[in-house]
Amino acid sequence: MTNTSQIEYPFYQQVAKDLVLFTIMDEQGIPTPQGEDGQAAMPFWSSEEKALAFIQANSGYQNFKPYKIDYEVFKDKWFEGLVQDDLLVGLDWLDATENACVTEVEILVREVQNVIKSQPLKK
Repeated sequence: MTNTSQIEYPFYQQVAKDLVLFTIMDEQGIPTPQGEDGQAAMPFWSSEEKALAFIQANSGYQNFKPYKIDYEVFKDKWFEGLVQDDLLVGLDWLDATENACVTEVEILVREVQNVIKSQPLKK
């Protein structure tokens, strides 16, 4: 089992640095697989490369393509939809297993905002 902090912290750091995140999509939309507890999660990755690696490593996702989301758009538009749909968010999944890292969207946004606030101002 993976220690989720080893996934979460680097995810938040990368999203705060690049101000983008990725999900995957096919002609039917974005997947929202359910975990053992019945709670659905929408997966997100901190880089396009990680999203592509997930697609290549998981046979059920071969028709999916990475979909780039600007962080501000995620925070302003996607956040509310995820909350309304009662979806968790998956972070940098390597494979589609019960051990995949999931959290609440409120935590994702709060932690990315904390990293952004802690960064030195650009000159």
